[in-house]
Amino acid sequence: MPATSMSHMIFFIVALLLASSVSSVMVMNVGRITDSFNEKTKVFAGELITDIKIINDPYITNNKFYVKNTGRSKIFIPDINLIIDGICIENFTVTNLNNKQYDKQHKIIESGSHFSDIGDVMLIKTKSAPVYRGYHTVKVVLGNGISDTLKYVI
Repeated sequence: MPATSMSHMIFFIVALLLASSVSSVMVMNVGRITDSFNEKTKVFAGELITDIKIINDPYITNNKFYVKNTGRSKIFIPDINLIIDGICIENFTVTNLNNKQYDKQHKIIESGSHFSDIGDVMLIKTKSAPVYRGYHTVKVVLGNGISDTLKYVI
């Protein structure tokens, strides 16, 4: 009889240890999932409040594109990318309405902030745009993936 109760006690202790280790693993996994969900929610919220609009006349571009910050957050100007006819343009400048100008490496030429405020219009100039007649597409992409596209004619 004492041997049976001793073996039952050992099995009970092993079962408790096994149950506690399984529950701790599950708690850790739930914590990781929660952290991942919180991080993705922050990124998605940032995408929802960021928006731009290319406000050019599609028949008059002259390699100048006007982009308005129509979102509810500031835009980090060094994160702006320009794509014309599927080709990423490296040689362009961004000028904000309040005369803050950035070169292709997005270094400030004139004094000012690296951000475009809500409602600001930015002028993007490039010399690398196509010069041949026909239909073209320009796409302005921000660092978080928000973009706007304009089809224009030269």
